[in-house]
Amino acid sequence: MQDVSAVQVGEAIQVRFSPPQVNTDGSPAGNLGKVELYRCVGDWSAPWIAAAEFPARAELLKVWRDEELQAPLQQGFFFHADEPPQRYRARFSYGVRVQNRKGQDAGLSNLAQIAPVPIPVPPSGLTAQVQQEYIEVRWSVPSSNRDGSVPPRVEGFLVYRSERGDEFPDVPLSDSLLSSPWFRDTAFQFGHRYFYRVVLVARQNPLVRTEASESLQVDPKDVFAPKAPSGLTAVTDGTTAILTWTENSEPDLSGYRLYRSEGSGAGHRTVQQGLLVRPYYRDEAVEGGKTYFYVVTAVDQAGNESAPAQEVPVPF
Repeated sequence: MQDVSAVQVGEAIQVRFSPPQVNTDGSPAGNLGKVELYRCVGDWSAPWIAAAEFPARAELLKVWRDEELQAPLQQGFFFHADEPPQRYRARFSYGVRVQNRKGQDAGLSNLAQIAPVPIPVPPSGLTAQVQQEYIEVRWSVPSSNRDGSVPPRVEGFLVYRSERGDEFPDVPLSDSLLSSPWFRDTAFQFGHRYFYRVVLVARQNPLVRTEASESLQVDPKDVFAPKAPSGLTAVTDGTTAILTWTENSEPDLSGYRLYRSEGSGAGHRTVQQGLLVRPYYRDEAVEGGKTYFYVVTAVDQAGNESAPAQEVPVPF
C-alpha cells in the first residue's frame, strides 16, 4: 500500500488511503482481518522521521476490523480525521498496516507526513448574481489566521457546485486555483437549483485548506429578454406589405412577434397568431389609402420579449 495521504483541513488532519488490491504474491486481496493506522509526532525543528524508525516510535491511532471494514471497502477508501490537541509547531507522520485473517501482513505502507500551520477560517458571505451567460459567485476573504496572526495564509480558492445541498463532488468547478474571491459559472441551466461552496487553499504542496464555507443556494430564472431585432425593412407591391429583418443570434430564441398600427408610436397589435419562426412576413390584410406602422420583437423560450425594433411606415 503506497497511497496513504494526509491533508490539513481547517484544524484537522485528514488521512486517506485505498484498500489493498493484491497480496504480496500478486493474487487478489481478500479476507481482510484488520487495518491499523499509526501516528508519530515529532518536533517542528526536528528532521522528518525515517521509515525505519517509524514502527518503534509510532502510536496506534485507529483500528478497523470486522463490521467497521465494510463501509470503507464499499466506498473504496479509508478515511480518518485526526484532531491532535497540539497540532502546530509539530510534524505528523502517518502509516498503515493491513493484516489478513491469518494475522499476516506485508509490512508498513508509505509514510504520509505533514506539518500543520495556522490558517484562516473558511470564506464567508457568499453572494450570487445571475446573468444571461453566467452565475457570478463572490465571497469575503478572512483578514487573519485562526491564531490571530497576519497576513492570512491564502494561495487561492476552489469553488464546488451541487444540485443537492447535502452532497458535493470532490472536483471543483475551476480547472485551476482561483486567485480572486469570485467565480463565473457558465455551465448552468435556468430552472435548475444549485448550491455553491468555497474552500480557501492556504498551501498547495502539501495541500492545506479550510473546511468548506456555508452553502449558497441559487435558483436561476431566465428573466433576460433577447435583443431587439434590427434591420426591419418593408417593401410593397401595392397590395401586400413584405417585411424582413435581421435574424437574432440568441441560442434560446423562440421566435418573433410582428405588430402593426394605423398610427405612429401607439396602438400596435400583432398581425399573426403565435410566433414567427423566420425573420420574414407578408401582410396581405391591408387597405388602400392607409399607412401602416410596423414593429417587430424577439421572444425567447422563457417567454421574455425584447423591446421593439425601430418602427417602419408602409403607405398604400
